[in-house]
Amino acid sequence: MSHNFSFKSPAQAVVMGSPLEFFDFVPLRGPGGGRVVVDKYIAVITGVITVATTLWDGRDVVRLFQQISVEQRDGKLRWSLSGMKSRHASIYYNGIEEHEEHANVAIGAGQAIDLRLIIPMAKQKVRRGLDFAMPADIFKKITLNMNSLAGAATSTTVLSAPTLSCYILAVYHEEFNVEFKAEDVIKSVDFTSQTQARFSLNGVVHDLFVLKEDTTAGGGASLAAITDARIEDLGTPTLTRQDLVHDYKVKRKLTASGPTTPGTQRYLEPVLEGKCLPVLASDQQTSLWDGRVLDSMKLDLGVGVTLCSAVTREVTEKSQANFNAQVGRFSINEKTLRMKTEGKTRRGLNDGWTMREKMVGVWSAPLPKVA
Repeated sequence: MSHNFSFKSPAQAVVMGSPLEFFDFVPLRGPGGGRVVVDKYIAVITGVITVATTLWDGRDVVRLFQQISVEQRDGKLRWSLSGMKSRHASIYYNGIEEHEEHANVAIGAGQAIDLRLIIPMAKQKVRRGLDFAMPADIFKKITLNMNSLAGAATSTTVLSAPTLSCYILAVYHEEFNVEFKAEDVIKSVDFTSQTQARFSLNGVVHDLFVLKEDTTAGGGASLAAITDARIEDLGTPTLTRQDLVHDYKVKRKLTASGPTTPGTQRYLEPVLEGKCLPVLASDQQTSLWDGRVLDSMKLDLGVGVTLCSAVTREVTEKSQANFNAQVGRFSINEKTLRMKTEGKTRRGLNDGWTMREKMVGVWSAPLPKVA
């Protein structure tokens, strides 16, 4: 059951260079008595700021956030990215259609800011994306580390005199059973050289993209110089940048089809702009347990670009601490646990599932009624 409103945190005054924490604003039960499960958080900044020298490109307003993290009660960081990387990741996982880009901010005093950045928990572009949504009872807090004004500005723009406030919206749905959800982790790794990045893994990588975050205006630097990419540990062939971009565009239905001139783009989107290189991109055929289990992985580029980062989404095993907490909170009889499947077959946890399939899959049990 979905609802036509979101839960809202108290607003806090923004102090540039300081962190803001948001917690205890999402109830555990919804208006219908079901368990509240958050599909997405929306970080909102409103107020005014003074802009000098050069207008502030709207794609860079997300740089007001130096770092965004979403933490579970067991301490696992489900999301840990800068503001710019969060913009890229939000579009990558949730689609450009839902992304609200901020308008360019003109030169002048007291210019209006109304930034809304979606942090998706459910992943719309994968199979059974609601399996990754976050139950309110395992949510601990969102931390927003605010950038300095110099760090937020790009090109020759100069920012000053901010009067800003921030709050979080939680877009949710209700569930009338207790689902022990799948868990993914979104994080960033810096390249060790111009053409190579190495990753220590805690799960199976389902999504991976490359970007360069610097002071270039317009949502990051161009990656047009990158010629190709390969992940030898996954056995992938060397694919050209054009191969990788086309694969992403087909999966996201973003191929150049108009609207009026053949071969032109319909959206101002990071991959289409050449500012994000998709290396691995999940789609509706990607299930929870797809992929190779590795302890580490190496990404090699052909001709590279200096100071790049790679953002990964790893599907990890469910937390034992979260499982124990949910069993205790809802008085779950573990004998009632069933595997959540599309065809409602092989529901028993011992019906031929491998240990990894059980640890990343979604389990379900009855939700006790509210007295």
